[in-house]
Amino acid sequence: MSETETKRALLRAKIIEKNIQRSSKAVKENVLNKTLKDAGLDIENFKKDMEAVKKQGGLEMNYKKS
Repeated sequence: MSETETKRALLRAKIIEKNIQRSSKAVKENVLNKTLKDAGLDIENFKKDMEAVKKQGGLEMNYKKS
């Protein structure tokens, strides 16, 4: 492999890495939407409910091991 081919391969790797970093938010949103849809939840209502819980001070769960 010549020097230019090596540099070209490194540049391609960097470009691909940047594209993955940029699209990661979109990929996460897509996975979340699909998961919620499979669970039978409306995404917009879920987001509104989460905002309401956040405004009320968050969510606290207490449980005991039996």
